[in-house]
Amino acid sequence: MAIKTNKELSQAIDKAITDSGYKRGYISDQLGIANQNLKKSIYKQNISIDDANKILKLVDCEAEITIKKVLKNQ
Repeated sequence: MAIKTNKELSQAIDKAITDSGYKRGYISDQLGIANQNLKKSIYKQNISIDDANKILKLVDCEAEITIKKVLKNQ
């Protein structure tokens, strides 16, 4: 899945949680945050890869970044 924005990253995390079958309460407990703060953590404006992976690890997933060269029109 190609992700180019923080919003897309947040949506992908949310989908991974839903697809995993894990309850959000379990995930928030493992993160040491209140259940209502889980969604805020996922959808914060500047979610980092580190934060994303803390959540994704709990549902047996991970995020990684690929940087690729883009050719400019000459």
